Amino acid sequence: MFIFLHINADSSYLQFVYNATESPSEEVYDYIVVGGGTAGCPLATTLSTNYSVLLLERGGVAFNDPYVLLEENVIVNLLQADDIDSPTQAFTSEDGVLNARGRVLGGSSMINFGFYSRADKDFYNESGIEWNMSIVKSTYEWVEEAIVTKTDRINSWQMSVKKALLQSGIRPDNGLIVDHLQGLSARGVVYRDTNGNTHVARISEKGEIILSAGTLGSPQILLMSGVGPRSYLSSLNIPIVYDQPFIGQFMTDNPRSLITITPPFPLDDIGNRVVGITKMFYIEAVSGMAPFSSPVSPILFPYPYPPLNLTVLTILEKVSRPLSTGSLRLASPTNASLTPIVRFNYFNDTRDLSQCANAMRAIGKMLRTPIMEQYKSMDQHGQRYFKFVGQALPQNQFDDEAMGEFCHKTLSTVYHYHGGCLAQKVVDSHLKVIGINALRVVDSSTFVVSPGTNPQATTMMFGRYIGVKILEERKAN
Repeated sequence: MFIFLHINADSSYLQFVYNATESPSEEVYDYIVVGGGTAGCPLATTLSTNYSVLLLERGGVAFNDPYVLLEENVIVNLLQADDIDSPTQAFTSEDGVLNARGRVLGGSSMINFGFYSRADKDFYNESGIEWNMSIVKSTYEWVEEAIVTKTDRINSWQMSVKKALLQSGIRPDNGLIVDHLQGLSARGVVYRDTNGNTHVARISEKGEIILSAGTLGSPQILLMSGVGPRSYLSSLNIPIVYDQPFIGQFMTDNPRSLITITPPFPLDDIGNRVVGITKMFYIEAVSGMAPFSSPVSPILFPYPYPPLNLTVLTILEKVSRPLSTGSLRLASPTNASLTPIVRFNYFNDTRDLSQCANAMRAIGKMLRTPIMEQYKSMDQHGQRYFKFVGQALPQNQFDDEAMGEFCHKTLSTVYHYHGGCLAQKVVDSHLKVIGINALRVVDSSTFVVSPGTNPQATTMMFGRYIGVKILEERKAN
């Protein structure tokens, strides 16, 4: 069991930020990083110590709207998503699951709960990426020194869930920690500013273009640039630069199911601090108050939605290593502002459904622990019961069919989707795009599995790590 750290930030980086309308029509840089997100920002920061770097981000700056950074406004960020310039851009997969992506400097790390934990050991072994674990350790520490602070409190719901995890047999209590226990050559980019003017940025002789546009953005840019499956590109009349059959494939999202209750007394608890870790699934606690008569309802729980504003307490599970995969295709061959169309094929592999059922059984066991009695309401006959919001757990939790049906009905996302440019299929162990010189992909689209309970820490480390490795390569040559 873990209690994690939360991210802190300041506005000093704004001195390096300017609108693309101020850019020259043509310019040359040593490195061009496309995507100022969770990996792109630390990557660009690292490279800029020795070289000229252009970091391109399609979104705005969070400090223009300081409420974006507050943990209690995570739900508000999702509610205020629009199709123009909001920090959160919502989309719905072809599976019918509501999802979201960051559209702001800093990426999705700017709009989430700030959950921070390092990757588990299996992530490195399965990633297909070449790792120097000494550098991995130092780059995590670099991230943590820069932006991570210890949480100053564990609220009552989080503490209750921690005790319920221990009482139900999910051990040990590890306290407050960050470790997870348990041929061709790219030459430049063309981009448009908010006024619609075109700019060209080229790389210098030994420079590189690095895609850090995220799980949806990086495969989208490659496909629109003519790098992808020949037959698919031809069907869209996109000139073929390089036939790469695996771009946009092996798209994976960790399915989430949950129970939500409303307590018999008001709580001002907000956020999540506690997680229980097993080999096949993670269990987390979330709490807060939200306007459930609004579109926020499907974010927290499935139909039927409650009609009132309520204090709600949620225990959710995340399948740690789903085996089901899907694919991504372009919404438009020419308009990069349109979110690609993606299908994750949740539970297509029935082993994922079994893991969800096992995780929900574990949550059921937690609800039967003594610490959870205080969250029960009382009916007119003096009988105590949980007042569920949305779906209640099946009465017979040993019924595989009933538990599977529950997982399908409550299916949602934890926003940890990955894939589309997998290591050893699209990029090599150094993240260089196979078949194209001077081009890398450095973000979660290269991940075979989502690292640890939350990919945020590892994705930040990843950006810094590759930056350090590139600097080493340049120095050696």
